[in-house]
Amino acid sequence: MSKDSLTVVRSNGDREPFLRGIMTRTLTEQGVSFEKAYLITKEVKKKLNRRRQITSTDLGLLLEKYLEQKHPRLHRNPIKSELPQLWVHRGESRYPFSKGMLSQSITSAGISPGKAYLISRQIEQDLILSGRMEIESEELVQLVRQQLQAQFSPDIARTYEVASRINDLPHPVILYVAGAPGTGKSTLAQALASRLGILNVVGTDSIREVMRLSFSKEVVPTLHVSSFEAGSQLVFDEKKASQERMIAGFVLQSQQVCVGVRAMVRRAIAEGTNLLIEGVHLLPFLVRMPEFEGHAYHIPLLLRLQEGEDHMNRFRIRGKLHQRRAEKHYLKHFEEIRTVHEYYHQQSQQFDLDQVDNVELDQTIQQSLQIVLSNLQEQLAN
Repeated sequence: MSKDSLTVVRSNGDREPFLRGIMTRTLTEQGVSFEKAYLITKEVKKKLNRRRQITSTDLGLLLEKYLEQKHPRLHRNPIKSELPQLWVHRGESRYPFSKGMLSQSITSAGISPGKAYLISRQIEQDLILSGRMEIESEELVQLVRQQLQAQFSPDIARTYEVASRINDLPHPVILYVAGAPGTGKSTLAQALASRLGILNVVGTDSIREVMRLSFSKEVVPTLHVSSFEAGSQLVFDEKKASQERMIAGFVLQSQQVCVGVRAMVRRAIAEGTNLLIEGVHLLPFLVRMPEFEGHAYHIPLLLRLQEGEDHMNRFRIRGKLHQRRAEKHYLKHFEEIRTVHEYYHQQSQQFDLDQVDNVELDQTIQQSLQIVLSNLQEQLAN
């Protein structure tokens, strides 16, 4: 689980990530339209953007208070759902059928949330009308695929099938989300992990923090500064350009951090678990790991902001929203950050790495999903 995700603490002490799909489903079962429920859930989540955890009781009270203030009609006149409970079997376990969760999985194929929900609702109604109260997960996947093929195209149906089986592939999926500071890597990583069902999400900054505990500043000074400041720790020919020195330090720090990245990848392969790694240190030539070829599906993705003004505004907005001192530091060194950004661009062209310009988040998520799943389909075909 990402360190920035919101955790819900149940009354029995169990902890689980906050999922908008579950709250959306709760509201739709009270008679709220999907579009309105989706918007309400999004607004509630926004109110919690600085929280790291909340009890399920407090979350319920917050939702009730929000409805009372913003949607009094919904608060006063809830309409209880009378639909019976469907169950989905997966191996020896079973879980309740959820239109919200199924809708979320369908969006991985590039389908809008509204259309995904309509498909989920149609499947639920068809099962109830046919008297089917229990269904195998594989059969549910095929029902969705049939709907997607009929309503959209065979390609979209195949994309969904690959996404739905990402946890059942012969080898684990290792997804690398790279990019310069401030390009939105952490946000995209959380979205991709949620859509694809990847539970293990690690940031290279966290790996660097662990390595700092093992190596003092005197031993490895480049680990103890920001990526764009590592060059200041190098003994360098004064005739060399400052930009060249900065990139040399950044590359050296990335090489050091990628020792930890390799260890994470090795463990994921040994345990057969999917893994998403995001961070500034995932240079293309460092995440090409020949020793792991054939043991995992490696998918690198580069996030960028083509316009420098857009990039700078990200730091300004983050500073205002979260009041983090780090944002002032980033703005002070914005020129160096853009140098890292352009170095990534050069490297991505050299290594033919897929790039996504992060202008609008929803579009970025859909484009990234398509790149990831297309890349995965190619590797499965070889």
